[in-house]
Amino acid sequence: MALALTPRLLRRGLELFAGISLAGVAILVGYYLIRFGDRIDVFLTPFLSLHWGWLIVGLALASMDWVGGGLRLWVCARHVHPTVRLRDMILAGGMGAWGAYLTPFQSGASPMIIWTMRRAGVKLPEALTSVFMTFVATVAFFAIAGPLAIWFGAGRSLEQHGLVLGITLYGLFKTSLTLFGLIGALMLVAIFFPDALRRLVRWLAGRLARRSERAAARMSALSEGIDRAHECMVAFGSPKGLLTLLVAILISAPSHANKLLAGYVTLRV
Repeated sequence: MALALTPRLLRRGLELFAGISLAGVAILVGYYLIRFGDRIDVFLTPFLSLHWGWLIVGLALASMDWVGGGLRLWVCARHVHPTVRLRDMILAGGMGAWGAYLTPFQSGASPMIIWTMRRAGVKLPEALTSVFMTFVATVAFFAIAGPLAIWFGAGRSLEQHGLVLGITLYGLFKTSLTLFGLIGALMLVAIFFPDALRRLVRWLAGRLARRSERAAARMSALSEGIDRAHECMVAFGSPKGLLTLLVAILISAPSHANKLLAGYVTLRV
């Protein structure tokens, strides 16, 4: 039986996640006190000399998942659903961040965003396309930012740090950058050749229909959704759609600011 995604279930998940997080912190503090209880001053001294101004910066940075991510989602969604409200997309961005932190490999982000968008009145094809375009913007942003980071000297710094088996951080960085480039190329194919993507999805749907009577009963609604998603992809392939994508790429900088600057701000605190 399928598990219903209800507000009660989400609340219980949040409570469980918060409880596990607090328990983890308590275990670490307890371990430190048991092992180094005679030097409690060493443990407390750093907390007494925190730079509280930077802590405020950190709190503002943490909100960028909500504000930056929501703004980027709104820019993409309003291109295919003009009546969407910014405050609803900011809420969707925050729920997506919560879903990402709650699940392995951030796999819960997109389902939570789509669920929140549906509750805000955005239909599923528009929601799926909008989330996909924000992912395109993320990949494009890192595919552009990566070479710029190397050009500004990050490569020389990363070469000084090794991992294991002779692999340097610079080599790992270049490998991940190559993967971002390949994924970005595939996404550009999806944008500029949406008919090929629609044929692929229809073929997969047809295969599922032949395997399951229940799936076959849903093919009519799925076919309508595929056609609408195709229209949305065509819309993003237009000059106005490409301009929207460019704006989303630029907004990806503040949207991912917490991930890029969290270490630096934490050390300054």
